[in-house]
Amino acid sequence: MDKEIKRCWSSLQSVEGCVEEIFLSFIHGKVGTIRPVCCKAITQVSEKCWPKIFPFNPFFPHLLTNFCVINIGRGAPTATPTVESNTKPFEPSISQPTSEAELAAVGSVPEIQVQQCLSSLQSVEGCVQEVITSFLSFQVRLVGPVCCKAIVELKDSCWPKIFLLNPYFPPMVKKYCSTTKQ
Repeated sequence: MDKEIKRCWSSLQSVEGCVEEIFLSFIHGKVGTIRPVCCKAITQVSEKCWPKIFPFNPFFPHLLTNFCVINIGRGAPTATPTVESNTKPFEPSISQPTSEAELAAVGSVPEIQVQQCLSSLQSVEGCVQEVITSFLSFQVRLVGPVCCKAIVELKDSCWPKIFLLNPYFPPMVKKYCSTTKQ
């Protein structure tokens, strides 16, 4: 990873789950669920770093920082969890619904499908983090060879579910990973 990019990501990666929160906010277009501890890290990112983190989306960093500047003093709308010494990085969980009718009522079908697709990437330690970092910075070379193997094996039907708002990223990362030695 480029030293400058790594430095830019460092404050966000130092807060457990923060990169994932930013990624989910970006995907869903909502920043209201970012925890205060993550907001603090977001406000510490230098203005020079944001174009490196989001090279193709100059508007999202301003949305993030504005939300965080406004909400950091009074606390974000969601509670900050207590951090225990044995906590693991955020990984979306796969929950099984009780019926199709229940799914339709709450509109969870796509989310569960996304979680099922992500589970193959979650089986490789650090892979979800590498994909998120690569996606947010549009730099596919940030994905390592072990993660690339999981990406190459990911079903084609999963890509549109995971990257609904960006149809250009999957072919880029798949092409890169198919040429990476594993």
